[in-house]
Amino acid sequence: MTESQLQNRINRELKTRGWLVNKPVTNSFNGMPDLHCYKEGGVTLFIEVKREGQKPRPLQLYWLQKLKNMGFMVYTISSIEEMNNMIHELENESYH
Repeated sequence: MTESQLQNRINRELKTRGWLVNKPVTNSFNGMPDLHCYKEGGVTLFIEVKREGQKPRPLQLYWLQKLKNMGFMVYTISSIEEMNNMIHELENESYH
């Protein structure tokens, strides 16, 4: 599965669960995650999507860690299994 196909699948799965999913066309911050996701109640998460077997580049790791340190939920997804695990976590998360 290509990175684009996986992004589309994540997008569809989250939208059916009430998330607004945005893939910025241009980004003023190189290395920011691929998908920015929002849910009612002010919940925000960021997803870096990689082709299976690939890892985030150093600049991507910088932004992923910075966003985590700021209190955002951050995921790196490279397979359907990881996507399903993320969705399971999100469905069991209690939001304020």
